[in-house]
Amino acid sequence: MLTCKLISYNILYGLNGGLNGIELAGILNYNKGEVDGIQLSGISNICNNSVSGIITSGVLNFSRYNFDGIQIAGVANISGKESSGFSIAGVSNICSDATSGFAISGVMNLAKSESDGLQLSTINIVSDKFSGFQLGVINIAKTLDGIQIGVINVSKNIEKGIPIGVISIVKNGYYAFEITGGDAIFANLNYKMGVERFYNIFKVGCSTFKGKPVYTYGMGFGSLISFSDKHKMSIDLSSNSIVYDNDWKNHWGNELNMLNKADINYQLRINKNLWINAGPSFNVYLTKYKIDDEFGTLKVPYTIFEDKNSKRKISMWIGFNVGISLKI
Repeated sequence: MLTCKLISYNILYGLNGGLNGIELAGILNYNKGEVDGIQLSGISNICNNSVSGIITSGVLNFSRYNFDGIQIAGVANISGKESSGFSIAGVSNICSDATSGFAISGVMNLAKSESDGLQLSTINIVSDKFSGFQLGVINIAKTLDGIQIGVINVSKNIEKGIPIGVISIVKNGYYAFEITGGDAIFANLNYKMGVERFYNIFKVGCSTFKGKPVYTYGMGFGSLISFSDKHKMSIDLSSNSIVYDNDWKNHWGNELNMLNKADINYQLRINKNLWINAGPSFNVYLTKYKIDDEFGTLKVPYTIFEDKNSKRKISMWIGFNVGISLKI
């Protein structure tokens, strides 16, 4: 097989020793040597060596060694060693070594060594250090030095990275249980997970109103600012759904009943894992739920702003929180 120079057009398939130019095929382009140029095929481009250039196919692009350039495939782009540039695939981008650049796919991006740049897919996996931006439903990196945004983020180590999602699992991250009390919700149990710079909050609480039980549940996020080993400050934002007197039918219906909170708490360390929290809370209560022809199922202490019409009521006030935090 000879190295193809300039232009090679193959109705069905082409078998060459290498490429330095442009190669077109209805089904398959196969090169034993290096590819440098443009390859277009209906099904596959396969190179038994390194590839540099623009490679597009309907199903598969495969390079046994390094890839550098732009590769676009209907199903998968596979690189046996390093990959740099743009990789776009309908299903997967898979690299057996380090990657650099943009990897965009419908199902999975996989790098079995270090990676930097952008990964955009349903599942993004980096087996070593990732530097850059991962956006997907599930993001996994051994070491994170960048940003993860997804439903589930997983990393073993965090350097300067921040995972942002519903569930962020970091081996050496920030995990804490909090028991707090406030002016509207008397007892709250909060679970925080992630890293100190950005963590997720899962909340449940209880209170009473007109002698009936009030239950709350919600989610939020926050950040912990460290002043010293013993002094920190947390800034938390959360939304809490409110259920009055076990009335789940109306709760899951159209009866909106929500308390939105911005909590700023000073934290004082008592021992290695136990902290005391206290601070102000800015509350926005939005409700369509009526009891005895009056809106609301919370004991609002006072308001700095209130707006009411025939369909809903909004109340705002500044309250307080106090409690303890157990870091695990």
